[in-house]
Amino acid sequence: AVFAVTQLAERMLESNWVLFTDYRFGWGPAQVGVSLSLVGVLYVISQGVLVRLVVPRIGEERTLTFGLVVGGICLVALAFANETWMVFAIIVPYVLCWGLTAPAVQSLVTRAVSDREQGILQGAMTSTANASGVIGPPIAGVMFGFFIGDATPVLLPGIAFLMGAGLFGIGLFFHARRRRAAAAADRPGPETE
Repeated sequence: AVFAVTQLAERMLESNWVLFTDYRFGWGPAQVGVSLSLVGVLYVISQGVLVRLVVPRIGEERTLTFGLVVGGICLVALAFANETWMVFAIIVPYVLCWGLTAPAVQSLVTRAVSDREQGILQGAMTSTANASGVIGPPIAGVMFGFFIGDATPVLLPGIAFLMGAGLFGIGLFFHARRRRAAAAADRPGPETE
């Protein structure tokens, strides 16, 4: 569930990036290209360096919690950013922290199934990612169009990011619920005679 909702949030962000930055800041191809290049470089740093330092220290569970919280906060901040410098300042913690979560999720999920079920799991995760890539962009596009249109009750071009933050919140709820269930299962029950 955490993987599914966060994938949907990510696809909504990606599909609205050009629309949002053009509408809010008047960005053209050069600025969009610079921002996406920065995302790529930060993602390489996160996946190639930070994962090895952070995940072993704080564990997959805390890494995922941290990534969901920071990611959600950054998405809200992006929705209301009104200066170009703000976007770049928000991208840095978003990508560095959120980039840590993919390996953490992968590790948690693969440990939850047997070796015989790994192929099915990977197929299900790929299918989920692909499905989110199909349904996320139209949802984000329609919401963007409505919230910048004449009939909107409030002008909110960052609506897709707010929806993404909400999805991260739902992911955090599912993650916390699973952690509580796992902790309860690990606690010894009352002894019976």
